[in-house]
Amino acid sequence: MASYVNLSSDKDLVELGGYHAYSELEVGDLININEDEYRVVHSKKDNDSGLDAYTVYNIKTEKFTVIYVGTNADQTEDLVTDFDLLTDREVPQVEAAIDYYEQMDEKYKVSSVAGNSLGGALANAVGVTHTDVRSVTLNPALLPKGMMDTDEDYHNVTNYFSKYDVLTGTLTALGYDERIPGKQIDIHNGTMNGIGFGQETMATVIGSNHTGYVRRDDGGQYYQVREAGQPGAGKIRIDADEHIVTSIWTDVPLYGMRKAFRIDINPDTLDQLATGLGQRVIERLELADRYLLHAKEIVDDEHQKKPQRITTMQETWTNAVEKAADSWLFQGITGYASNLQNEIDEWISYVNRAEERCQSLNHLLNAPPVELAEFIFRKNIDVESIFRQVRQPLEDLQEEVDQLAKQFRLLLRDTLPSLLYGGIHSWEDAVVEELAAHYQVIARNQKQLFRQLETLKQQVALTGDTFYEKDLQLADGIRHQHLDFPLLDILRYDSHYTMETSPYVEEQLKIREKQLDQAYTRMTNISYAFIQPLLRSLVGIIYVIEHAIETTSATIKQSTSALFTSNIPGRLVGMFSNYDEMIRERVQQTLSPLDTLGDRVEGVRIALNRLSNHFPELLREFRPYIENAIFEGHSFHDAYLYNRAAMAILEEMDVLFDDITYQLSGEQAETIEALMVQPQKSKSI
Repeated sequence: MASYVNLSSDKDLVELGGYHAYSELEVGDLININEDEYRVVHSKKDNDSGLDAYTVYNIKTEKFTVIYVGTNADQTEDLVTDFDLLTDREVPQVEAAIDYYEQMDEKYKVSSVAGNSLGGALANAVGVTHTDVRSVTLNPALLPKGMMDTDEDYHNVTNYFSKYDVLTGTLTALGYDERIPGKQIDIHNGTMNGIGFGQETMATVIGSNHTGYVRRDDGGQYYQVREAGQPGAGKIRIDADEHIVTSIWTDVPLYGMRKAFRIDINPDTLDQLATGLGQRVIERLELADRYLLHAKEIVDDEHQKKPQRITTMQETWTNAVEKAADSWLFQGITGYASNLQNEIDEWISYVNRAEERCQSLNHLLNAPPVELAEFIFRKNIDVESIFRQVRQPLEDLQEEVDQLAKQFRLLLRDTLPSLLYGGIHSWEDAVVEELAAHYQVIARNQKQLFRQLETLKQQVALTGDTFYEKDLQLADGIRHQHLDFPLLDILRYDSHYTMETSPYVEEQLKIREKQLDQAYTRMTNISYAFIQPLLRSLVGIIYVIEHAIETTSATIKQSTSALFTSNIPGRLVGMFSNYDEMIRERVQQTLSPLDTLGDRVEGVRIALNRLSNHFPELLREFRPYIENAIFEGHSFHDAYLYNRAAMAILEEMDVLFDDITYQLSGEQAETIEALMVQPQKSKSI
């Protein structure tokens, strides 16, 4: 504890290194951070090594700090240094940073150094070579290989790692964090990299997650979630220093240091606790409450959009099926009147036309001119029989296509909306309704929590007053030598608050993924059970029809061959030629509809084969659209961001209440023991 007295706080140092170091400061500039004011007393820009650094003076504590500037992507020396830090070669900028610290320390007696990224590595280089100075960094780069002693604890060095910083996360995953000295503390600033930040770009999110701050014209440290006016529109605060949890009494960070000291419980410290509960705890919890209210607004908006989500899914499925077949014939296949059904009706008309012409051909074959009768082998075509072999599979095809259209309609009308069903109460809109129910529980608990905290605040203040009064009574009793009164009345509290346990969202916000898996499995099973078999059946029937068309055409052609004997008198040759031409023309007229029919049947077979073969791919590609129907992607992500931001605050409050409970637990007075129950209750929320 002593090392922190009258020093710049970790919060201040993190903001100095992560935000102000990048601000092109000049000597004489004043920097306001939290409740402290700093003045820039020296700046360093070394073009040879690329070192950028500042020395600042804390006007309240009268202490000096050196802050090192992180990587400047436009400065070649910084990029070279970032690469050199991965090696075991000497790094000029590191040496320059140590030299600068030593110069400033000799002049000002520097008490701390700070930095972010490359600036953090430079600060830590000072920390491992001068263990009497504090080094506080945010997402620091590595030290050069071999620079630090891996057996040394470096208690003077503290590194804060942002939970969502990609660069720090990568270094840790690769095991390079062993080249970062001192304590490594995870904090929950920033937010997930990804979509859903309205005006924020991916580069802005990744960059600010690393530096701990975002650079805005208005100086605000927040991400804008959704555009103003939209349901759930709001801001998520991302400044790193706000997420460092410190003691209400000492402002010392509460990470593994709590048991190093214990405060004295007296009227002053109880007054500090009461003030801290109001100014720090309740304010932070009110911010978490706003985040959750914004998330609830998004959920409520999604609930209102349920019909729209289902309609969009249905329209997308219809378009996907038609696109997979890659044929105009499948337009409307999910409705009551498809082009394919109309096409089959057209096919039947072709068969009717061919059959009528075949009847005419048969009549011509059986009624030749009288003069040629004795020279002709008469043949009779069984028209009804040969066309029956085409008509029957056409009728089968018609029935199957009707059945296919029916199954598509059932899937569209019944199955797709049912993909949203589920949850522990069999909700019709499972994810949305479960989240809504969860937020109702949270809202009730939030009311209880704020009542409980207000009660605790009042009880702490009352206990402090009681301590003060009894101190006066004790002093008066000593002066007048009468001690016939209880030293401290036992305060009795009637504050039985019971927090409601939510039975919802047990797997946190994985419920959308879980619902998607169930919905996709149901969609797949139904499709393979009812639609895919029909597609295969239709392809089989098409092959039968094509064979029947070929057989019918061949039968017609064969029936007109060898009509005449070879000894036709010369005087009848002209008459024969005319008759033969009539027959051939009638045959061609009969075969023409069948030839056209064959071409059109082939086109449908190709389309059906394509749809059948691509059906598994069609289902896979449709999965994201089911996911959006369950809960629109951007909206779900926005709600998730608010939830994570609120959870971060609650986790931080858990650390704070743990310390409050610890500090109060050292007192033997029954009043304090009774008081201690309250933060334990609050901590359990």
